Formats: sequence, structure tokens, C-alpha cells
Amino acid sequence: MISNEDLINMCRKLAHKYNRPNDFDDLVSEGSIVCLELRAEDPEVHPAKLYREANRAMHDYINLSLQPVSIPKSWTARDVARGGSGESENQSYSETGIDWLRNIMSSDHVSYDDFISSIPDHAEEYEKLDYENYILTVAEQYLSIEEWQILKLRFWEDYTLQEVADVLGKAKSSVEYIEKRGFEKICNNL
Repeated sequence: MISNEDLINMCRKLAHKYNRPNDFDDLVSEGSIVCLELRAEDPEVHPAKLYREANRAMHDYINLSLQPVSIPKSWTARDVARGGSGESENQSYSETGIDWLRNIMSSDHVSYDDFISSIPDHAEEYEKLDYENYILTVAEQYLSIEEWQILKLRFWEDYTLQEVADVLGKAKSSVEYIEKRGFEKICNNL
């Protein structure tokens, strides 16, 4: 029986094969988990089977699990990931499904930062619509002087509820209630 230390070393060597430094620890984990599960089922499992299954788990992790969509772990998907045609005797995929797999797996990976930077900034549009001034106009029109004063202290002056209560000589719960009532008036009149 292969020891835990030898099992981890085997998975480390196998993970180096994939040349993915950012995913190295994840690859080792994927391979180790599969090996430990196999060994739990059969303590005398052959080391070659452990190697094959660890390799398959790492391959699936890189080529299927890291994709932007969920891809089923099937022989057809594995074949497409390796550059094959995806066609076999016992496939259950249509030609359209195989083409979809090819397109997904051939697409470029985009980092989160690149994706976020590609989304247009809507701040300019927001400024054009001038929502802030509209909300202020509604607030001035529908709020009492007390409600306006509390909201102004809370959100323009950054006072806490307790600080507003101290300034106005009111209980904190009273200030909280008046603030809530003020928000409801604004929301109902937008």
C-alpha cells in the first residue's frame, strides 16, 4: 500500500506536468482527494490506478472545472478538451452539443479584472440623469424640517444615530423612527 506521503508526492509530480503555477495547489488537492477516496474504497488499490485517476481529476479540473460554464465530466467532453472530435460509439451528445463544447473550451479565459474593466462605467450616464438632485428636490418637498435635518446630519455630515440624538436632544430610537419615516416619504414620492 502506498503511504500518504508518497501519494502526495506523486500528485505533486503529476501537477508539475500541467505547468500551471497558479493552480498547482488546487491540482495537488484534486488528485489527492481522488486517490484518498479510491484508497478508502479499496486499501490495496494499485498505484497505477491511483496515478491514472489523479491525472484524470487534474485534467478535468483544468479543462472542465475552470471553464466559465459548467461542463459535464463525460468522455465526450474529455475528448473535446484534448482536441479530439468528441465522437465515439457510446456518446450521448448531438453535433450541436459537441460544437458547443468545442466553442466553450476554445474560448479565451479572461481575468476578473479584465472583465470588469470591459464593462462601461455608468457614472457619466448617472450624472447626466441628475438623480441626486432629483432625490434632494423630492426630499425638500415632502420631508418635515425635522426629518430633513436628521437625514442631512446622518448622510451628509456622517453622524451616527446616537450623535444625531445628542445634537437634537432626542432619544436614539426616536431619531431612528424619524429617519425611517423620512426614507419612506422619499421612496413613496420618487
